Amino acid sequence: MAKHRSHRYTDRLIFGRSFPQVHRAIDQPYVFLGRKHRALFHSYPQAYLMGALATLDPRGGLAGLLHAWVDKQCSKDKPFRQWLEFSARQNAFWEKQMRLWRKLQKKLRR
Repeated sequence: MAKHRSHRYTDRLIFGRSFPQVHRAIDQPYVFLGRKHRALFHSYPQAYLMGALATLDPRGGLAGLLHAWVDKQCSKDKPFRQWLEFSARQNAFWEKQMRLWRKLQKKLRR
């Protein structure tokens, strides 16, 4: 199963922005089902519907489909999951560095 960071990373790659509310909605059954939460909302039609309902953005349904696909691929292919999580961590690190750099540049301009 992919982590939410990986889902947000794939969203940014495909759609240009992330949809955390979609991923929270699809994975909400984790609270009471634990690891078996994928019995709910992880089929493609259900994931599309949950994604569309969770956000007003028209791409929300597609983000739900992507969530279901990524989870299925990560379950089948461990090296893919490891690569995706590594890429997501690297991306998060560099985004944080860029935010700090912009903040420092802004401070130096004053």
